[in-house]
Amino acid sequence: MIPSASHPSRSLPSTGQPRPFRPVGLAAVLCCALVLSACATQHGVSLRKNGAPLTSLNGESDLLPKPTFSPVLSPLDKIRVQILPMAEAGEGLVLEPYDTIKYEFSFLGDDYRILPGDELTVQFGPDSKRDLSLVVRPDGKITLPDVGDVMALGRTPAQLADDINTAYREQLTKPAASVSLAKSSLALGELSGEAVVQDDGLVSIPKIGRVPAAGLTVGKLSENLSGLASKRFETSMAIQVSRQLPTLDKEKEGLVGFDQLLTISADGRLALPELGTFAAAGNTLVFMQAEIQNALRSRYKSNLTVAIDIEESDNRVVYIDGEVSRPGAYPLSSNMTLLKAVTVAGGVVNTGDMRRITLIHRTSQNDVYVYITNLKDFIENGAKDNDLALSSQDIVVVPKTGIAKADLWVDQYITSILPFSRSVGYEYSQGTSKILTP
Repeated sequence: MIPSASHPSRSLPSTGQPRPFRPVGLAAVLCCALVLSACATQHGVSLRKNGAPLTSLNGESDLLPKPTFSPVLSPLDKIRVQILPMAEAGEGLVLEPYDTIKYEFSFLGDDYRILPGDELTVQFGPDSKRDLSLVVRPDGKITLPDVGDVMALGRTPAQLADDINTAYREQLTKPAASVSLAKSSLALGELSGEAVVQDDGLVSIPKIGRVPAAGLTVGKLSENLSGLASKRFETSMAIQVSRQLPTLDKEKEGLVGFDQLLTISADGRLALPELGTFAAAGNTLVFMQAEIQNALRSRYKSNLTVAIDIEESDNRVVYIDGEVSRPGAYPLSSNMTLLKAVTVAGGVVNTGDMRRITLIHRTSQNDVYVYITNLKDFIENGAKDNDLALSSQDIVVVPKTGIAKADLWVDQYITSILPFSRSVGYEYSQGTSKILTP
């Protein structure tokens, strides 16, 4: 029977035989590992530069990593390029030849003027037996029972109701007529549609005619068309105009409405249809937007705006290793921090030590900074300086906890040389241990 830790074995004479295994040594190993782990716990952030000893940093230190996302483009970066019409401040989009507009007709509130062919409903208070459904004749009149013809053309429903009350005044004490439009002869859906601004700057709207459009904002064109429609149909109407982005299969429209994901070539150049190639690698997004915008304005008369965003980059990655669910390389997103990176990698597993997460950063001057930070303190207590910002090519390592390290050490260096089976286990509790036999 193997002696217990609480009863150490007596000294044995030196006979050349191996000394018996003492489980108390195992307890000491485990206890020592726990003590070392506890002593190593970080409350904030420590830094080692180029192998120098660790030093503590506070929240005001200039040596803490800053949130940065380099806008400089690199070969093989995938970027999204959008080219859209530029809105004039306070005026909306200025229309140009070959622009496509969409227009929609509507009536202006209660100011509708009755037209020939309109279907009207006439009601006389609670007495539904007198209610009438009438159609305005081509001459603009309606026929009322026991009264005769009444002119409806050009009248609003409220004005026509007053005329009907007057007509029935001798037959009814209080006619109290009301008129509502059941159906207009104007099929608004048929009136509405799309049109293209022609070379001469005019746009053709059915039943209204050809009207100037080029050089006008969509708001001004809406106002002009509304006035023409109200005059044409003798009723208050509104026409809402919107500019439709043209498609690329039409001539003379250039890159307006262009929206594509493009890859910078291995030699660092970006190719755009109709504009040629641009040197992209090493330039910022702002510089590239200005270069493309100048090229557009030189080729086309329209004011165009360019938007460029980095969608994917093999160079902008961080490496996450250690006790996480999915170690590997991950794209660096804007304002990425340690906690975001660990989350992207599936989170810390049970054997990971959130109190000693390591960040390795190499500068352009080839200096190596190693940060050790207590991310658990950030999660539990809001120590925001502990959640360090990441840069491209940073390496994040989540180490094992002290217990996990002790377990691994015991498995690799102790149980492999024990004189009994690996099925023999051990138990650790409050500084004592004992061997468990099957």
